[in-house]
Amino acid sequence: MKRLRGWTSSCTTKVDTTSRLVLYGTSACHLCEQALALVQASLPQNWILEEVDISDSEELFERYGTTIPVVKVEHSARALNWPFTGQQVSALLAEEVGQGEGGD
Repeated sequence: MKRLRGWTSSCTTKVDTTSRLVLYGTSACHLCEQALALVQASLPQNWILEEVDISDSEELFERYGTTIPVVKVEHSARALNWPFTGQQVSALLAEEVGQGEGGD
């Protein structure tokens, strides 16, 4: 199951909807619930959070089954395996924005 949660600013005229963070987990994972709350608190308004239940895909279950929750920047190799902090999530997103703007 995929769920999108978007935070966009109502006063912004141009919203970058390509900035997407994926949270891999399962519905029965209490750590995933903790990670969701932490990520929601750390996610800038111009990012979209997509929750993906790995139990819906054999490939994803094989890849992430022992490491969930995992947050990953879509279309990037950047990811964090649990345990992670809000500060680490913010740093991950800042790195991605810097790379997207030609930084580093």
